[in-house]
Amino acid sequence: MSDDQQTVTASNILIKVSASKTVLICIIYFQIRLLRWTNLAIGFFWAATAFIIMVWTFFRLPEVKGRTYEELDILFEDRVSARKFSKTHVDAYATVTPTEVPEKST
Repeated sequence: MSDDQQTVTASNILIKVSASKTVLICIIYFQIRLLRWTNLAIGFFWAATAFIIMVWTFFRLPEVKGRTYEELDILFEDRVSARKFSKTHVDAYATVTPTEVPEKST
């Protein structure tokens, strides 16, 4: 197994162990010790958390499908908005700055 594979395996194990401990801590915290929340209240808490993360993801994470690493580097260096990643044309091997692709008129 190469070093890269070992690193990925170790990080996956760490993520899974951390996630399981987080769930256990939340169960103990919410139900047993402090708040004595019902399952419904805990469900609403996680739904609100998921909604906040979904909104953050929609506005802050760009779509990188079909982009090379060089193109992504240029887009991030030029501070292109995450919502404009898919509409911005980048030539990774040219020295010009990226410009928006004109929308097709039908």
